[in-house]
Amino acid sequence: NFMQDNEQINSYRKNTVIDVYAVSNGRYEGSYYLPPLNEKKADQFLVYNQVLIAAYENKIVIYDLPQ
Repeated sequence: NFMQDNEQINSYRKNTVIDVYAVSNGRYEGSYYLPPLNEKKADQFLVYNQVLIAAYENKIVIYDLPQ
């Protein structure tokens, strides 16, 4: 994961950044920023249908993804 020129350095360092690419052609589609929880970054994540499930140190957070 590489920081884009237009990304703020602090935002990039504080958040877990997930870059999204199209499977069909490898084109970059955008990025999701997962905020820290109790000053900890997400350890793992899983995308299922339109839901992103993020695992933090001792919590699980579920995010609805845009269609």
